[in-house]
Amino acid sequence: MKAESKLSPKAKNALLYLVFSGKELAISRLDIKFRKELVAAKLVEDVSRKGQGKGKPSRRYFVLKQHNAVWDAISDEPLEIPAPPKTDDAKLTEVETLNEVLKKLSALMRARGLALADVVSTAVQTARLDGPAAALADDDVRQRILDSYIALAKSWYTEVKLADLRCKLGGIPKERVDDALRRLAEEKRLSPFPIENPRERTNVDDSAALVLGITHHHCVRIKES
Repeated sequence: MKAESKLSPKAKNALLYLVFSGKELAISRLDIKFRKELVAAKLVEDVSRKGQGKGKPSRRYFVLKQHNAVWDAISDEPLEIPAPPKTDDAKLTEVETLNEVLKKLSALMRARGLALADVVSTAVQTARLDGPAAALADDDVRQRILDSYIALAKSWYTEVKLADLRCKLGGIPKERVDDALRRLAEEKRLSPFPIENPRERTNVDDSAALVLGITHHHCVRIKES
């Protein structure tokens, strides 16, 4: 992200929460100044959800957009939580300790050549759903894929990276997503293709690839029907 559009610590904290938790964030939890900052940077979408239960009002949430600008915004400097200046006599705080952990994580990522996107996407892809969602039927997984695809692509048969699609799907096991993608390909509804130039691929793209035969595909296009 360019220096003139660098996020404030509060806005970056909200973005980090969205990235690492994979959850939505009620906009009421952010001051309006920081809400406007995230929306202006085009890093989040403002969505409205119906209230749960009779008479419950709808609520507005921020949902993370999946595109490279998000990673740029949170990777432009080492991971750190804003904290007030400390003195030698100041009481030890949880934030201070967590920042020491984050410094070590940042150093490890630099040493291994990892971007924050690599860490987050790998965690998402290896996660497993709990409760009823773990028993999703095959048709439900398929529908989740189609819904997530159109949310990212905005129109049918538009190129979408599998890394972005898998991240949008959350914790659905990779093998189940792969099975559904293969069925869509067999039906001639899905067209997969690789990113041939290795300079244009990231570790996340390689991890998210769909293997058909001996070819690793990193992007897909899906027809409406």
